[in-house]
Amino acid sequence: MKMKPNGLKWAGGIVVGAAIVGLAVYLATLGWEKAGWVAGVVSMFLTVAGVGLAVAGEIRGRREAGPGGQGPAQGLAQGSVTNTISGTTNSGTIIQGRTVNPPPGTAPAAEPPVREDGPADGAAGQG
Repeated sequence: MKMKPNGLKWAGGIVVGAAIVGLAVYLATLGWEKAGWVAGVVSMFLTVAGVGLAVAGEIRGRREAGPGGQGPAQGLAQGSVTNTISGTTNSGTIIQGRTVNPPPGTAPAAEPPVREDGPADGAAGQG
């Protein structure tokens, strides 16, 4: 039987919760002095496991990056995206995006007037 990802999350949460409750009950029966020592040892093992997971994740990330050090996000084909802005003179920041909508409640920008003698920057005929 194959579990769905949400089922795995719930099962993992239940197992972790049961482990925490079990550890709390066990430490409560030991007494404060001995429970402190056991908690210290348990935290040391969890710390070592956490460092091990961090190192394993770093190694895996470097292996996936391959030669040249490019990770998966940087591994896109060069020149696969071309952005072009034409017909404008701008002295500020230009923000490009797939879908850019004006803020709610604002009127859409008016179309710029079309000049009969061509673009103002002398770029007539360029395309």
